[in-house]
Amino acid sequence: MDNLSKYQITETLNLEYCWVFGTTEGLHQHHIIPRGYGGESGPTVTLSASCHDLVHSTASSVYVKYIKQTTLSPFEVVRGHVIDNHLFKNIHSTEQQWKIMYLVILIIQSRQLSEGHNLYKTTKFNTEFSQDINRKVDEIKNALGLSSKQEVVKKAVTELHARIFVKR
Repeated sequence: MDNLSKYQITETLNLEYCWVFGTTEGLHQHHIIPRGYGGESGPTVTLSASCHDLVHSTASSVYVKYIKQTTLSPFEVVRGHVIDNHLFKNIHSTEQQWKIMYLVILIIQSRQLSEGHNLYKTTKFNTEFSQDINRKVDEIKNALGLSSKQEVVKKAVTELHARIFVKR
């Protein structure tokens, strides 16, 4: 597991290339702890679209096929999966394999922590706002220096909830 520690990401790595493969096309920001498992505002790393898909599909596949049916650690299962799996036959770089393993293990561990604990889970909130409401949300976002409309809604709901339900 020591080899993985050198790849640890504790702050956002907003790169102009994929952190794993070094490619520059179709870049995405991957949440180190997936948003659905509580990582909404945590660090991200730049991955190519194909790398991003590979990391998530591998984590899902490993979790469903192995994690629930074994006493092995996520590291042991993922390490075996990376070595044995045909998905990785074209990844000859050991460093690239370690980086993928690191990201996959974090997804699996986040999922394990969140299962049965609503505290760690998030739910997508999708709604359409009128142009007027969108304009107001944008103004609030800019005035408060928030990064997204979702952050505005979270802040507003949190403050309104505290005002209504928290006894003083």
